[in-house]
Amino acid sequence: MALPEVKPLLGEPAPPLQGLLWIKGTPVDLAANRGTTVTVVEFWATWCGPCVESIPHLTELQKRFGPRGLAIVGISDEGPSTVREFVEKMGQKMDYSVAVDPTGDTKSAYMDTYGQRGIPCAFVVDRQGRIVWIGHPQSELEKTLEEILSGRYDLAVANEQYVHERLSMYFRNQLSRRDLDSQSMVELERETEEFLARICETTPTKKRDGRLWLFAYAINESRVKNPKIRALAVRAMDQRESHDYRNVMITHVYVKALQRAGQTTQALEVAARGYRENPGHSGFGLLYADMLEVTGQLAAANDVRAKLPPPEEETDAPPRKPSETATTSTLSSERGTSTPR
Repeated sequence: MALPEVKPLLGEPAPPLQGLLWIKGTPVDLAANRGTTVTVVEFWATWCGPCVESIPHLTELQKRFGPRGLAIVGISDEGPSTVREFVEKMGQKMDYSVAVDPTGDTKSAYMDTYGQRGIPCAFVVDRQGRIVWIGHPQSELEKTLEEILSGRYDLAVANEQYVHERLSMYFRNQLSRRDLDSQSMVELERETEEFLARICETTPTKKRDGRLWLFAYAINESRVKNPKIRALAVRAMDQRESHDYRNVMITHVYVKALQRAGQTTQALEVAARGYRENPGHSGFGLLYADMLEVTGQLAAANDVRAKLPPPEEETDAPPRKPSETATTSTLSSERGTSTPR
């Protein structure tokens, strides 16, 4: 069994906004907007905390980019009275077009077609009427709109990222399955190896190390105890171009991948190096102490713990790398989403 083919890709025509009840603002007609307007079609709900948090940001984007040809529409599948009451209470804080999708057909045409489950979820439709970006309203949307409106947006680059995100979601779901029989596990082994190969072969250089780290992290955090799959987490970390022993999160994933793959001696060596190169940092100290304890060196572990300062007294704390410790929609989300009820 191979990884699924991701379809449709970005660049396909956006479904029309049909059968909507307009609660606020000017009704949005994608066909009429073609050639002049970039449209953000956002799906949200009044009960969704992350959706409500995104509203002021969307309002700000409408104010900033509206004069340059941006139209934002928020679409909910709740009852008209519920949405109208909410919008009225928000007032100018929610200053863009809002509509209700009573049948759910428009939502399905976007969300289901593109495999999106959580809200808020924004779709950017360019002046040619194509869906060219999908994501959380507070993650990269502002940057994306600036690039589109200024003619600098690279659809090929966006599609590479989009395909990776969709495959990452699929891979994460496969790892979390509870019904894996022997045959399913063999298939998961193949898919895991194929996904790792794909990351190595198709990922732009500047993104490769981060994706390999996230691949290993997903396996570490899963319930899967398959030795071949656990070994692939180690392989992913070994294939990184460089290993930053100043980053405790990266080092932690490497140590745990080695430990779960049965390479305890190597895990201890990596933890020890991180501890040596970051004296006075409790994260590295605790990681090293844990590995000492795992290898039966309890006295040494207690000695390391006793020498660690409280977190507020740490020295030489390693910098975090957003590109490697947080993602938009890859293996972990930097912004919250809610699953539609």
